[in-house]
Amino acid sequence: MKLLNKSLKPFTLLTFVLLIISIPLFYFVVLYIYILDADQTLASKKVQIEDQLNHLYKIPKTAILRIRLLNELDIGYQIYDLDTMSYQSEGDRFYTAERFDQYSNSIKPYRYLESELDIFGVRYLLKAEVDMEEYFDVIPYTTLVASIFFLLILIGYYMINRFVARKVWKPFYKILNELSSLKIQNGEKLSPIDSDIDEFIKLSDNLLYFTNRSYSAYNQQKEFTENAAHELQTPLAIIQSKAELLLQTELTGSQHEYLSQINLAVSRMKRLNKNLLMLAKIENKQFIINEKLNLSAILLETIDLYQSSFDTKSIRVYTEIEEEVYIKGNRALIETLINSLFTNAISHNLDFGRMNLILNRKNLLIQNSGKLIPLDSEKIFKRFNKENISFSGSGLGLAICKEIVILHDFKIKYKYINGLHSFKLWDFE
Repeated sequence: MKLLNKSLKPFTLLTFVLLIISIPLFYFVVLYIYILDADQTLASKKVQIEDQLNHLYKIPKTAILRIRLLNELDIGYQIYDLDTMSYQSEGDRFYTAERFDQYSNSIKPYRYLESELDIFGVRYLLKAEVDMEEYFDVIPYTTLVASIFFLLILIGYYMINRFVARKVWKPFYKILNELSSLKIQNGEKLSPIDSDIDEFIKLSDNLLYFTNRSYSAYNQQKEFTENAAHELQTPLAIIQSKAELLLQTELTGSQHEYLSQINLAVSRMKRLNKNLLMLAKIENKQFIINEKLNLSAILLETIDLYQSSFDTKSIRVYTEIEEEVYIKGNRALIETLINSLFTNAISHNLDFGRMNLILNRKNLLIQNSGKLIPLDSEKIFKRFNKENISFSGSGLGLAICKEIVILHDFKIKYKYINGLHSFKLWDFE
């Protein structure tokens, strides 16, 4: 998840939850306010009616006539004589009910008040009503408008937040993209972050400092390995040539043996020096990996190249190679990888042994007979690891294979399957 969404998601979720809660809450609060207002209006009317009937009319008969007139007019008030009906006083009683309205020819909601009146010492029951249709019509529209308003606030907040955050974080993502594609071995450098945010400026300064240090260290290491390899190759070549010249002179048996051992040791040192130099170059990513290679053709060429080695140990080779299997990589490194695996399979094979080569578009499998015990899969690709101490190799062959595989974003694994030591390469695409 992106950092922008990480911070925006909880705020958006919280706002959405609050919106869901606030809409019904708003509806009921507005409804409560309207009902409270209606109740206050009814209570005020009750006090007004009771006061006017008791004080405006001095004669009780006149008040009774006015009560009859109010009942006949039916303008929202009905007053009943409690002496003519059974009624148990419970104080003021408010409630909402619906009834048919003859003037609008529809059913309308009303808010009612039932309360006792004392008119000249006589108990009466007042039943007053307020038309709530207007209130109930207003509440849904008010709620809808408020909901739309809240929703627009949510959308506006989300859009503004994303726009502002994206603009603020743009320099960060820019330098992040530069870092992901930065190739120090090609001399590429980061560009400073153009931002007025202190944290980004500090991040930019630190990244520039460390990438420049890495570039300097890379150049120093590259120069050292190349110079060291060159300086070592020269004296080794001189020692080997002098040893070969001495071998051609008249020597005693022991002298000849000593010189042969020296010559053999120098040859191993030259191979070791060459392999170490290659490892350093691979780790420093000094190889360009952009060629489209026909792995099928390379494998067939390598089989022909090693045919004499197969014949020397009478190794039977079984092949199952799919045609036109292409990979992206560096030809020199891929050939080194295949040669190292072939050399390993031949060197550790048995006389009259076997070797299986299976290639398809998904993987390459190289199997060979050998020791009847599996090798340590944890150590086999480590440098200078030798399962067979008597083997004259440098112990860097499979380590180089591992580095080449990593550089190409392939995968390699060793397994002991049915008495065969198996190396599988996959993930070519």
